[in-house]
Order: sequence, then structure tokens, then C-alpha cells
Amino acid sequence: MVPADASKVDPYYLAYWIATRNSQDWLTGVKKGAAYTGINIEDLRNLPVSHPDKHGQKTIVQKLDALAAETRRLEAICQRKLDALAELKQSLFQRAFAGEL
Repeated sequence: MVPADASKVDPYYLAYWIATRNSQDWLTGVKKGAAYTGINIEDLRNLPVSHPDKHGQKTIVQKLDALAAETRRLEAICQRKLDALAELKQSLFQRAFAGEL
């Protein structure tokens, strides 16, 4: 792996790459001294990036975008079900305390 070359790395692919555990570990390992613990643009420029050709990167980004959209859809479904369960629980408690069960 070598630092990212902007002419060879799709910015959307790079955004996903930066979010990976390996990248986060690498960025966390960059030492700045006791007073500063963040990262800067120079750290990002030096971040090692493994990447296929541009077409491969675009394919990966499309698949990851689709998975992210599906994840958001499933999260919304789960949240609606959790909300419905909370309402059912509240209703059952009300009925139980009113002696209707």
C-alpha cells in the first residue's frame, strides 16, 4: 500500500476506505504530541490506500452505497417495530392496571 494518489483514487472510494478499521487504526497511531490528538490533511495524504482501478473502485462504491441504503431501510423497519412493541407494552400495562386482563 502507498499513500493515495488523487488521480488514481475515487473520492467516494477513499471516504469508505478512511472509515475502515485498518485506516482508523493507522490514523489513531499517528502521534502528534501530548497537546494535539487529532489528524490533519498531511496525515490523510500519507494514509496508505489499497485500491483497484477506477472502474473497480466505482463498483465497490456502488455496492457499498446499496448496502448502506438497505441497512437504513432495515433500520427504519426495526425502529417502527420497536415503536409498535413499546405502544403494545404500554397498552397492556394500562389494561392490566385497570383490571381489564
